[in-house]
Amino acid sequence: MLIVVDKCWFQSATSAEIRRLKSLYRLVLPDTFYLELLTDENRENRASLARKFGPAENPGARVFLPELVHWEIERREPAHPLDQFLKDNFYLNPGLTAPTFPFREDDSEQLARWENKNIAAVEQFKAQASTIAHWFPELKHFPPGGSAHLIDEAMVKAGNPQIVLEIYDRFRSNRMPPTQILDGRWILFRYTQMNLFASLEYARRYGAGAATVVSKRLHNDLMDLDYLIPATMVGAFATLDKIPRKFFRLACPNGLLIPEIMEAPGS
Repeated sequence: MLIVVDKCWFQSATSAEIRRLKSLYRLVLPDTFYLELLTDENRENRASLARKFGPAENPGARVFLPELVHWEIERREPAHPLDQFLKDNFYLNPGLTAPTFPFREDDSEQLARWENKNIAAVEQFKAQASTIAHWFPELKHFPPGGSAHLIDEAMVKAGNPQIVLEIYDRFRSNRMPPTQILDGRWILFRYTQMNLFASLEYARRYGAGAATVVSKRLHNDLMDLDYLIPATMVGAFATLDKIPRKFFRLACPNGLLIPEIMEAPGS
């Protein structure tokens, strides 16, 4: 069985817990995991996480979502089952276990390009999220930090596949697969659904129509979607982050979520 694991879970887990999970499931990691690790400004944290894996140990099977989106568009077929697209030939450089590990110039340039790409993606997301009241008119004048009940109701609606398909159909270009063949097996479906959840969460924090928000948190929010998309496709996710857990449970009410129950602080 496949399970998607995010960086937050790995950071909290011991080496023994990671090995235990690997003995039960095939771990799946989007490219975002590696990029998050390599761009972590806290070198001690980066080295600590790298040391949880053996020198010749593959952290997990790699999935490159942009490649599979292209595959779905060209083939008019879902990237399903996902295991046929996974790659097990990626290993961490043993040097990452040292906080002083020096990146090569070309590595640094590639990471800088990735970060610039994410900055552009955040701006695109803000423009998209600020129009959420078009799909949920009840949120037209929703203020920052307004009634959680309204947002929760909208998120339940967003879990409805028909709502997801209606929104996909509205933005679909002629080169995209027709709406009537999409379902939860498709990356394109899960991409639309997760962005819908994220847009509603954006409205909860910043208010409906807010398009000029400046927050480093948005960068992390978009990276969370890179885990959630494959996690909802396979129906299994290991994370400690509250919001991604909420999105996963809305999309996969019967899916496997690890840990199953989050303990309250101080319990």
